[in-house]
Amino acid sequence: MTKVTSSKNPSVVGRSVTFTATVKTTGAPGSPVRTGTVQFRDGSTPLGAPVAVRSNGTASFTTSALSVGPHTIAADYSGTAALTPSTATLVQRVDPTATTTSLRSSANPSTFGRPVTFTAIVRAADAPGWGAPGSAGLIWGGTVEFFDGATSLGNVPVGAGGAASLTTGALGVGVHRITAVYGASVFGGGSSAVLWQTVAKTTTATKLTHSPTSSRPGDPVTFTATVTPRGGGAVGGGFVQFRDGNRILALAVAVAADGKATFTTSALAAGSHRITASYSGSAGLAASSASLTHSVTKPPKAPPAPPRPPWWWRW
Repeated sequence: MTKVTSSKNPSVVGRSVTFTATVKTTGAPGSPVRTGTVQFRDGSTPLGAPVAVRSNGTASFTTSALSVGPHTIAADYSGTAALTPSTATLVQRVDPTATTTSLRSSANPSTFGRPVTFTAIVRAADAPGWGAPGSAGLIWGGTVEFFDGATSLGNVPVGAGGAASLTTGALGVGVHRITAVYGASVFGGGSSAVLWQTVAKTTTATKLTHSPTSSRPGDPVTFTATVTPRGGGAVGGGFVQFRDGNRILALAVAVAADGKATFTTSALAAGSHRITASYSGSAGLAASSASLTHSVTKPPKAPPAPPRPPWWWRW
């Protein structure tokens, strides 16, 4: 008769498991059989070549190729001229390996409108040396889904390096709870990781010009504020307030698509004027301001009329 046992049941996918067949003669107590071979099978699929029975009546086969799920393992003793063949079976359960997932950001904090890349690394939790050769336990299959809060950012396959990366430039200003979820698969059980991503407003620079650069009372003067985001790009909204010292000249002039806001006035009195243009900022852009000094000068006085000659000079 034949009996088959497993070194670990259930076992973990990718980990070695050894099946041992013990062949004895029938009857009590039964003597070990020392000749013949044993063919191990996974269902109807042979597992390797037939294994010779050792002197203690056993034959063993080791494999790490079983997939996740139940497997009916059979040990078929070949028999000899004097001994009849016999078979024994067992059900081997193979579980996914437990995994751990880590998550990192390419830039934290990042800047609004600029791409940031999130990378998840998936490893076998209980076998740091298990995985692809030289992989230090890295999982090389399945998918990772990235979330911003409850909103899915996308699914990314896990590559041979155990990594799945997603790049986005769509995060709004503020703090975001980013989660990477590795779904359970034939490669390993599910796991997840979280990080808090801070997205800051893009800094801006405001430049202020005036035309003409000096004027006289009553002359029209045009002030132009040009707002530029750091690194370039469109301004995308906001307003500019123009002030003369603490006096508001224009409360909110909309910034055009080219980043400019223009204000014209002819109400500046004679003297020196500190003109400030303050950009309000927008959903993704920070506020900024610029100042300049504009001089308004009075025209020179006309020379006095010459005195009239005495009446007697007129004769």
